[in-house]
Amino acid sequence: MARNVRKKEEFPIISFWDLSAEKPIHVQEVIADAGDLGLFQPHHLGHFAIRWVTQGSGAIYIDHIRYEIEPDMIFLATPSQISRTDIPRGTEFTVRLVAFNEELIPLMGFEKDVMALLSGLNSHWQIRLDETNKSVAEGYFNLLQAEFSMGPADRNPWILAALTKAYILHLIRIHNNNAQLRRKPLQYQNLYREYLDLIEKNFRETHYVSDYVEMLGTSEKQLNRASKSMTDHSARHIIDERLNFEAKRSLYYTTHTIKEISYHLGFKDPAHFVKFFKRKNDVTPGEYKSNLARMERVKRSAKKAPI
Repeated sequence: MARNVRKKEEFPIISFWDLSAEKPIHVQEVIADAGDLGLFQPHHLGHFAIRWVTQGSGAIYIDHIRYEIEPDMIFLATPSQISRTDIPRGTEFTVRLVAFNEELIPLMGFEKDVMALLSGLNSHWQIRLDETNKSVAEGYFNLLQAEFSMGPADRNPWILAALTKAYILHLIRIHNNNAQLRRKPLQYQNLYREYLDLIEKNFRETHYVSDYVEMLGTSEKQLNRASKSMTDHSARHIIDERLNFEAKRSLYYTTHTIKEISYHLGFKDPAHFVKFFKRKNDVTPGEYKSNLARMERVKRSAKKAPI
């Protein structure tokens, strides 16, 4: 079982739009100076958000991965992510935002296990809109904005949910994640979704496929078939990828020791964690963290250098 680590870092949870059961969605074209956004320090969002940048530039770090920000890029933000921006203060931004909380998910007709496909490793969307897809996305956003602008008394949450679902499905198609969903046996789709959901809830406590097989009430053979059908990888590989993802995120954002991280991720001792991490990344956790620190120093020096 994973042990608790000392809470050296408390990442703030930012919820801009006061979402609730009564107001599960907010739609707005936001025009702001980057300094007003409050996103420079590592943080979690208190909701999901589809962010379509129509003006602005810079970079966003989603977990430990850097993405360039350019006009007509769309990013999906989820509550599980840790993110921060690296943008010159004074940069003007225009973002077409659709923010929603978990209360909207049942209205969209998505089961919560389906949202596992949009969380964790799978939520790192960096979608560039070409002219055709930009026109379609603009249509969905305009419909959402028109319905939302009718005000609390008149806006219909079912219409907003249906439009948001269609918008998300369109973005999935652009991102090509729906390759997972095309021409796959339905039982494999459902089993894989349930497996992802269980991993997200339990990956720190158990690393064994056999435990997930028992929780799912299936066989290891069937689970491997489902995983390979959806991803071309084994069920074991999916667990390892989630652990490695979380390890990198902890090494990037926290000052926890390698020992603390190893216990937090459910490894019996740090030596097993170091061996696992090196097998996945060709470097030890210590080397990975040193490389990160070196890159940060180089980046700070570059900012101070005269033009």
